[in-house]
Amino acid sequence: METMQERHAVYAAYAELEVAAEAFFTAADKLGQLVPSLKQQLNTASEELNFAVVAADTELDEVI
Repeated sequence: METMQERHAVYAAYAELEVAAEAFFTAADKLGQLVPSLKQQLNTASEELNFAVVAADTELDEVI
């Protein structure tokens, strides 16, 4: 990271990603309960999103 401002921007963007992922997990769980035929697809999407968030966190640890 070049500057403190860039570092703060990265942290802010990652925080937004975490909030959005949590919102997705909550919505997917609710929708899966309401429409059981979608449950498996939503579970798969949630798992993939979780892996992406963890990968982003790991990458940020290495970069920052």
